[in-house]
Amino acid sequence: MRIPLANLLVRNPLPKVGDLMTEVIRTSDRVEKLIELLEKGDQAGVERVAKEISAMEGKADDAKNAARSKMSVRLFMPVDRRDVLKLISQIDAIADCAEDVGVLLTIRPLTVPEGMKPVLNLFVERVLETIREAAKLVDLIDDLVESGFAGPPAEQVLEQAAILGRALATWPITPRT
Repeated sequence: MRIPLANLLVRNPLPKVGDLMTEVIRTSDRVEKLIELLEKGDQAGVERVAKEISAMEGKADDAKNAARSKMSVRLFMPVDRRDVLKLISQIDAIADCAEDVGVLLTIRPLTVPEGMKPVLNLFVERVLETIREAAKLVDLIDDLVESGFAGPPAEQVLEQAAILGRALATWPITPRT
C-alpha cells in the first residue's frame, strides 16, 4: 500500500485545543461567583454553583477527549505529540482545580473572615487573569504553526508568553501599587 507523502505531514497538531480552552475558561470563571457566595455565607448558593462547575468540568473533559482523539498520529508533526498531550492535560487541569475548589467548599460550611476577603478576591482575580492570558497564548498557536514557527506570529507568541510570565510572576499574591 502506498502512502502519499502529504498524508504523513500534519499542518496543525492542535485541532481542538482552542475548544478545550474555551470550556476551561467558562468553568474557571464560575469560581468568582462561588467565592462571592461563600463570602456572603450563602451555603446553598455555594452548593448550587459547585454543581454547575462540576457539570462544566465534565464538558471540559469531553473537549479534552475530543482534542486527544482528533490529534493526528501521523509521522511528521511540527511539534512532538507528547508535548501536545501534555499541553492538553495541563489545560484540563485548570478545570479540574475549579471543580476541586467547588467540592472543597461544599464539604462543610465555611465563613470568610472580613480581613481575608480582599486577599481572597485578589487571589481569585489574579488566577483568572492568568488563565485568560494563557487562553490568549493558546489562541495564537494556529497562526504560529501555519507560519512555520517564524515571522510575526512567532513574535506575537513570544510577546504573549512574556505577558503570561509576568502574570505568573505576581505569585505569591502581592497587592498592586
